[in-house]
Amino acid sequence: MKKVKGARLVQLSAQQMLRSEHRAFLRLSFVSGLLLSAACGSTENLQNDVGTIDSGDNLADSGVTTDLGVSADAGMPGEDTGTVDMGFQFLQNPQTGDPQLGSADRLAFGPQGVLLIGDGPKDRILAVATEDNDPTNSPRYLVPRIRNISLKIRDIFGPGNGQIEVTDIAVHPISHRIYISLARVETNESAVVKVEPDGKFSRLELESLSWGEIKVPKMGAVGTVFRDLVWKDNTLIASTVEDSWSPSRVFTMQGPINESSSGALTQTHSYHRSHRRWETEAPIDAMLAFEFNGKPHLAATYSCAPIVRFSVEGLMQGEARTTGETPFDLGPGKQVLEMIEYEKDGKGYMLIVYWFLRPSEIYALQVDREYLTQTENLDVSAPVFFPMQRPENPPQGVRRVEDFDGAARIVKIDEQRALVAANNSIFVAQLPGDE
Repeated sequence: MKKVKGARLVQLSAQQMLRSEHRAFLRLSFVSGLLLSAACGSTENLQNDVGTIDSGDNLADSGVTTDLGVSADAGMPGEDTGTVDMGFQFLQNPQTGDPQLGSADRLAFGPQGVLLIGDGPKDRILAVATEDNDPTNSPRYLVPRIRNISLKIRDIFGPGNGQIEVTDIAVHPISHRIYISLARVETNESAVVKVEPDGKFSRLELESLSWGEIKVPKMGAVGTVFRDLVWKDNTLIASTVEDSWSPSRVFTMQGPINESSSGALTQTHSYHRSHRRWETEAPIDAMLAFEFNGKPHLAATYSCAPIVRFSVEGLMQGEARTTGETPFDLGPGKQVLEMIEYEKDGKGYMLIVYWFLRPSEIYALQVDREYLTQTENLDVSAPVFFPMQRPENPPQGVRRVEDFDGAARIVKIDEQRALVAANNSIFVAQLPGDE
């Protein structure tokens, strides 16, 4: 980290260090209102005093962004667009007033424009009616590029020194407005901001909105840490841990959300091809909900980096342990940061962004969807893409996507576009086809 004369080190508590380790994809350090340094994903990038990153290749300027083609009715194919008639109101008997947000570990959108916030210290998922459900706003609200995030967030919590973390981003399924969760580490403050059409950030005033909460079984003395949140076919799925290497648990719940909402909790059991053993202790790094054989499934990934397939129906049984199937493995020394699924020109793909430990770099892969749904070579016989660690000589149906290397977050907008966070910027990019 770049040192600045007069900077003081801030001692963090064990709880602060734990939450910071699990959640941030962009960490910014401020001294006297100036940006001292930033670490994006798992790589460190040095800053100058006005907060712009000088890190060599800048993904946001690589030419990956093309014609945005934003339309007012472009929902999220494969996801609940928020306008589907569910036959009931998703957020029922909501509360008003300040919900006293403890943290915003992860963000996701449910139906009817309800924002879901993983609030670990309160052992809950907060569900907020954003009042942002006008689809005619989408051409204005999906801001194509936001540069210098650091300059826009440094005053969200008011003046002060220390670290501000960008923990997650999400795109509203109806208005296409961008939402970002933040945390000030030293003071345990958290906030959710929304991006205005001019690119400025405004704080989401939770006390002025209706909300409900889903209580999650307490994970220990430190409290719950949310690793990921997804929504699929009226089912909320959350992966949680309680410390840096605790058993990964999956919480599932079906709508609607009201004062009696409850769900099921299970521990995952999966085969790690690189480790050559079955494991229950490893925490989930990222999740993806998808359809398989006409039913909702969950793809979960762990360190060294198996992709494991679970039936959502099986997870919802609430058994002490749920066993998944491993259809493929990226190989040792890798940690997946993000996975999305999409279809382009009639063919299905996954886009996987992962961190490679040695050297510390972030790579992107496009994987044919058939790998995720294959049933012939599972678990001990599952294919390993890169057994020698480096992403060289990928197998057939797996391609390096160098334009997305360095991306710390990727959020699917529709079958053509994704929102990308990289190098202190957030921007819209075209998803790759079969090139």
